[in-house]
Amino acid sequence: MESVPQWRFNFVMSFSPHTSPESSRHEDDRPLPPQGLQSEAVETNSRHPREGGDPSSLGFLSEAFLDSSASRIRAEIPQEYQKHFDELRSAILSFCHTFEIPTESLSNVEAFGAQLNAKKISHKKMGEVLLLFQRLEYLIAHKEPFQEKLSGEVMEYAERLYHLQEQYAAQVHLLEDGGILEDGIITGIDGHAYPVPTFEQIALRLYERKEELQTKRDQGFTKLLLVPFGMSLTNFLDVLNQSLFTKGGKKQFVSTENIFYTNAEIDLFYHPTSFDHDDGGQTKQQILDAEMSDPTAASFAPGWRVILLQSADPKETQDKGVMTIPARGEEGICWGRRDLCTGDPPREYLKILQEAQKDLFSPYHGESGMTVEDWIIAFLTHFEETGEFLDTFSTTNGATPYLMGNYFFGYVPHVCFAEGRVNLFRRGVDGAFEDSGTRFVVVV
Repeated sequence: MESVPQWRFNFVMSFSPHTSPESSRHEDDRPLPPQGLQSEAVETNSRHPREGGDPSSLGFLSEAFLDSSASRIRAEIPQEYQKHFDELRSAILSFCHTFEIPTESLSNVEAFGAQLNAKKISHKKMGEVLLLFQRLEYLIAHKEPFQEKLSGEVMEYAERLYHLQEQYAAQVHLLEDGGILEDGIITGIDGHAYPVPTFEQIALRLYERKEELQTKRDQGFTKLLLVPFGMSLTNFLDVLNQSLFTKGGKKQFVSTENIFYTNAEIDLFYHPTSFDHDDGGQTKQQILDAEMSDPTAASFAPGWRVILLQSADPKETQDKGVMTIPARGEEGICWGRRDLCTGDPPREYLKILQEAQKDLFSPYHGESGMTVEDWIIAFLTHFEETGEFLDTFSTTNGATPYLMGNYFFGYVPHVCFAEGRVNLFRRGVDGAFEDSGTRFVVVV
């Protein structure tokens, strides 16, 4: 277990929901590491890493947030780690902006802790920002990032069943290459900075949920997608347009007829439980607000959706591309799960989803509808891996999906690639078309 500076230990423990302020003063106590993680022992000086430091103060750390000294602090860090410095600094400042915490309170532990208490910030959020502080402190003091060490069992599991290192690296490259991910973060529609989930976070999450995900894995849900859900949909479509322009040729572009318009961020709902107006789901802003305010509602990576899809061949875990939607009569069966085929109305697909959530033995249990953002990342991933356009419509073959993770009043999004462009439009919830089906995802 890593040794923890005593002032840092006291600060963390003083805000622990299971520890009283009195008990936090005992130097014998030590916080337990997260289950499934093993950190190499790290000798950390409890005194200020800079000369004359005060162990009860953030001291040098506060200098990192001052415009007058941040560049100097950054310059003292090896160039290969300066980007990591920027990411941590940006995330902490964004946290302060989101919760209206004055940056002056970063001058010492007591001032910052008082602000956290005054804002009644959840223990979960406190823990997250304290971890950022600890990593920034370590980076400045040791001139290298703190590295979490996953246990051999966790690593072996993630690699053997998901080939996670290769998939994670490819997804991060895709997001950076498309201009979506900058300095390891995205900016949400709420102005908050959302760091990309780390490899370690995802590996541990997969391991912790291995019992729940076992059936889904056997059914072919092994293709990893990192979806920057918190981004503006307008920005998302701009990214897709640019990718089509640079990779697909000048004739490729996005058509958003009849569906995405100025108020899409308000009128597009997510995760509907029915197609009645009262149960039409939540807006993106409502979901982000819930993730920030309610620790029980937050995902392990706020602002992101980490999902698993079936690859082109669900029986091959390293197969490139995304599985196409089979026509009725051509669907296969994988571990008792019959493929979703074309020909049913959106209302029927939603019924399958809703009934599966109540039935542990349903082959679709644990699955969710695909969102517009999910599909865009799937589209870009499929093209990157195969050089082909996903969900291409033609008069002779090819099926196109309803995106059941979204809902307009009376309509669901429908998408296809045809005539040199991505077409995003909407269809009624009760109409059935032989060339239209859907694709479900598994949220990690």
